[in-house]
Amino acid sequence: MAWAEELKEISRYLTLVTQIGLMMVSSVFIGLGAGYYLDKWFGTGLPGFALFIILGVAGGGLSVYRLVMEQFKKED
Repeated sequence: MAWAEELKEISRYLTLVTQIGLMMVSSVFIGLGAGYYLDKWFGTGLPGFALFIILGVAGGGLSVYRLVMEQFKKED
């Protein structure tokens, strides 16, 4: 029965790692897309693109931080 509990814990951690990766990638791509289309719409060069990529990375980092803190609270 111990192996089933270990397998359950391993799958929980793999799920967490997958969520972290998807959060970061999706946040960056959303920022990339928003910046690209805003620059295209306003006819500007690169400022919106760079700004929204930075915002995407920051938003993804904040989401990951919240998720990890939530997991630590559940373990205590």
